[in-house]
Amino acid sequence: MKDRVTRKEKFCYILTNLGNVPVQAILGSYLLIYYTNVVGLNPGACATLFLIARIMDGLNDPIVGFLIDHRKTTKMGHFRPTLIMGAILCGLNFMLLWMGPYIATGGKLFIAYVSYLLIGIMDISLNSMLPVMTADASERNTLSSIKGITLLLGVFGINIIAPILIGNSSEAKGYFTLIIVAVFMIIVFSVIGTLGLKERVQINQEQKKYRFVDLIEIIKQKPVWSTFLCGLLYTTGTYIVNASNTYFYTYVLNNLMILSLASLIQMFAMIPATILAPVLILKMGKKNAYIFGLFCFGIFP
Repeated sequence: MKDRVTRKEKFCYILTNLGNVPVQAILGSYLLIYYTNVVGLNPGACATLFLIARIMDGLNDPIVGFLIDHRKTTKMGHFRPTLIMGAILCGLNFMLLWMGPYIATGGKLFIAYVSYLLIGIMDISLNSMLPVMTADASERNTLSSIKGITLLLGVFGINIIAPILIGNSSEAKGYFTLIIVAVFMIIVFSVIGTLGLKERVQINQEQKKYRFVDLIEIIKQKPVWSTFLCGLLYTTGTYIVNASNTYFYTYVLNNLMILSLASLIQMFAMIPATILAPVLILKMGKKNAYIFGLFCFGIFP
């Protein structure tokens, strides 16, 4: 097949996915303890913000996807300009999310709410690139595997490094070091990676575009809203577990550094799980395997 996805492009795809890692890995584990210990915000107000944001994420994604689908295709492509601009804005807003409430003399909670909710809008999903990078099913499966492995290793990598960089969880200096590293990854990795990607499957500009009312009809379908609810519960549970781990290692074990070792052990434990997952899917089916995975996650958090 002509014009296949090259190794260089796969490497760029890894870079772009690594640019998404800090937002996923750092927010759920360290933002709550940072807001309460360093900024001095009320834990209840922060918890309410996180819950609102999880609900808004589910509502934002279809709307953002609608806007991206209806924008004009440029010489750079249809999706790449949005990913690049989204990465830059997301990185700057990510810095505001942490440093804004700390520096501000007033309105700390307002800044936290606005910047946190904007993260859900600016963190443009890379899933939009996958269908236009190649029409070949095997290549798409390869890219999906690359994405999954990159995100998995990236999250564990940050979970190992973050406690070391933070040090004392009640001092701002360590958090700022972590955020500078994170913003560098978000902007530099995402931009360089996206520039190295190619949109092979072209969008038909003459094709009749779906209307916003059609989007509402899609959202009303049972598989869509049930998936949304499942995702909401899963991400909420993940955030609770991650934040609880941070507090547990900080205040019960009195050593946040131990979380680095625990994350390293957990990363190696994921290797047999990754090998076992395809076998379970073949024997149980995707739906039952997913339910089984959720059950295990709930029993062994």
